[in-house]
Amino acid sequence: MKGRNRKRSIDKGIVILALIVIVITVSATLLALQLRSDKITEDVREERLISVLIMVHDADELLFSELFLYHPATANGALLDIPGEWGDVIESIERVDRIDTLFDRTDPGEFSAKVSELVELDISYTLQFDLEGFEHAVDLLDGIDLFIADPVEIVEEDRLILVPSGSVVLDGKKAGTYVSYTDENESDLEVRTRHQKTVQSLLKKIGERKEYLSRENVFDEFSKTFKSSISKRAMDSLVEEIHRLDADHLILKSVHGDEVVVDDQTLLFPHSNGKLVQESVRQLVDALANTEVISEEQLTVVLEILNGTTRQGLAARTRQLFVNFGYEVERYANADRFDYEKTIVISRTNDVLAAQRVASVIRCTNIEQQQLVDVTAGAGMGDTAIDVTIILGLDFDGRYCKE
Repeated sequence: MKGRNRKRSIDKGIVILALIVIVITVSATLLALQLRSDKITEDVREERLISVLIMVHDADELLFSELFLYHPATANGALLDIPGEWGDVIESIERVDRIDTLFDRTDPGEFSAKVSELVELDISYTLQFDLEGFEHAVDLLDGIDLFIADPVEIVEEDRLILVPSGSVVLDGKKAGTYVSYTDENESDLEVRTRHQKTVQSLLKKIGERKEYLSRENVFDEFSKTFKSSISKRAMDSLVEEIHRLDADHLILKSVHGDEVVVDDQTLLFPHSNGKLVQESVRQLVDALANTEVISEEQLTVVLEILNGTTRQGLAARTRQLFVNFGYEVERYANADRFDYEKTIVISRTNDVLAAQRVASVIRCTNIEQQQLVDVTAGAGMGDTAIDVTIILGLDFDGRYCKE
C-alpha cells in the first residue's frame, strides 16, 4: 500500500510539474509574440491605411498640422494640409470658430477627433512636436533639405536670420524659424505650402537616416522630441515604413475654400460644406492603394475646361471643383458652340486612365481619345500642355453629369 501511495504521489508530482512547464512555455510564447508585435506592424501585415496627424506647436499655439497618409501595400504616401483657420461649429463653445481653438498641447484628442470628422477618415495616430522638440529632431537628423524659391530675411529677438534661396540644408534653429515666422506679404496658401514642404523634407530625412535612428541611444533621444499616441516599438516600425516611402513623390494636397470674416477673424470654409474635401480624401485613399500609382506625377493631370452651354460662369465654377480635388486647371473658357447635349472628357495623351479618373469626379461616362479638331477659338487640341479637356454639356448640373 505504501508503495502504491508513493507511486501515486510521484505521478501527481510529475503531472503538476508538466502543467507548470506548459504554463511557463505558453506564457513565454505569448510574451514573445507581444514583444515582437505592435499596432503599426499589425497595420502593415493587414495592409491597412496608416494615418498620422502631425502637429507642430509653439507653447499653446498650434503652428500647423498635416495629415500623413501611408498605404503599406504600395508604400505610397500623401500629406493633406489641415488649415487651422478651417471654420466649423465648435460644439464645446457652441459657435462657429477656427478648428485650432480645440488644440490642447496636453491632450490633442479633441482636435484630432474634429479633423477626423471633417475629412471623414479615422485617424490612427497622432505625432506632436513643440517648436523646441522639432528643432532638436531636425538637428538629430543632421538638418533637412529644402528648395527655397526666394531668400528669406527674418528679424527675431533683435537679430537677423537669413535663409538663402535655392537648395539649402536647414539646421534645427533655422528650420524652426522657417516654419514659425510670419510675413504679411505671404498668402495663406503659400504659408501652408511652406509648412507642407517642411514636413515632406522631415519625413524624407527620417527615411534616409533609418539605420542611424535604429541605434538605441539615438532612438531614445529622438523619441524625446515629440509626444505621440504611437508606442516606442510601433514608432520603430513606422520609421521602417517611412524608409520604404519615396518621400520625393509624396502626393501633396491642400484644402481650398472661401475666406469669410466671422467675429473679426478670417475663417476658411471649404466649398460645398466640406463635401468636396471628403470626396477628395476618399479618392486620395483609393489612389494610395492602387498598385499602378507610383508617383505624384502620375496623379498630376493638367485640365482644360470648356463651357459648351449657355450657362454663364459654368467653366469657372467647375474649375474650382477640380482645384479642390487637386487638379491643375491650365485654361477655362467657352467651347466652340453652346449646344453640347452631353459632357465629353477628352484624353489628349496616351494615359486614358487619367481621363477616366477625371471623368469619375463628375460621373461622366462619355470619354474620348484625342481629336484632330479644335474645340475653342483660341486653343487647339495640339496644345501639349493640356492632358485632358472637359467640354461641359447640358447634362452637367454643376456637380455631376445626369443620365
